[in-house]
Amino acid sequence: MNFRIERLANSDAEVVLQLCGRIHSDQLETIRQSIESETLPVVLDLNQVTLVDRTGVVFLAKCGFELRNLPGFISKWIAQERGQKKPRHRERTDKDTNHPGRRYRQK
Repeated sequence: MNFRIERLANSDAEVVLQLCGRIHSDQLETIRQSIESETLPVVLDLNQVTLVDRTGVVFLAKCGFELRNLPGFISKWIAQERGQKKPRHRERTDKDTNHPGRRYRQK
């Protein structure tokens, strides 16, 4: 999947721009233009993002807009760029006892 932006106006108070696919440095100008064309506050939804390059992560870390539905790897990378020790949410690991990928019981 390449990159696309879907505009989701879910209320009169904000506009959600859902970013889909791979975000590379050459798409950042398109994202900026989409944000600047909006008159309402913008929220970036990254639920459908599959890959982000370093320039994209730096942009997202410094953009100043609300970011929603970040995949764990992007959230962790953005937190590192912002100088935070940990992302805001807890990520699931294989050490969790109820992890769906666990095949064997621990004794």
